Amino acid sequence: MKTHPSFFLCWLPVCWLVLVGASIGVIYQAKRIVSKPQEFISLAKLVTDVPAAGSASSFHEAIIKTLESTELQERARARMKALHPDLAPADVIIKASQNRGASIFNIRAFGVEPKHTRLSLDALLDEFIAMDAADPAALRGSATGGEEITVMERASGAVEELQEWSRPIVLALLAGASAGFMLSVLIAALIHKSLSPADSDAGRC
Repeated sequence: MKTHPSFFLCWLPVCWLVLVGASIGVIYQAKRIVSKPQEFISLAKLVTDVPAAGSASSFHEAIIKTLESTELQERARARMKALHPDLAPADVIIKASQNRGASIFNIRAFGVEPKHTRLSLDALLDEFIAMDAADPAALRGSATGGEEITVMERASGAVEELQEWSRPIVLALLAGASAGFMLSVLIAALIHKSLSPADSDAGRC
């Protein structure tokens, strides 16, 4: 069974629009990834002697909430300004998390300048320890049992964060191809509607 040449002629515009749509999607997403500012990440760790179980969950949640709080970050910025007046101010984002089933906390600092990012995280750690020493009940509540929080690892040297590019590119490829296909279907429907019944039957694929 031979395929009529008109079959290929009918599908040629569809394939062309799908390819064009996919290409536009990939180019757009690639441009976004390339133009994104370079970002660095520094990591530090805290540890407490309170096991990660039972009633300790509120204590651990309070640690994470305090580490990410605006108040602590403002104190860290003031400390940075006092200790390193030569460094230009830069925004640093702090994210804290707890290791599953352990009393270890990971604190990550994200910034656009590596030295500033690392020093900002160190300043945050120092302010956190100082704040806890000045008011132990703030994290532990009224019933403190001598729970200790210590620095397990100081801020590491900030390294460039690797950007995830494969997933956005694939999604852009699929979105662009889908848009191209839908556009080709719409164009075909409009052309079909504009033709007379006789012309439509004669040119049907």
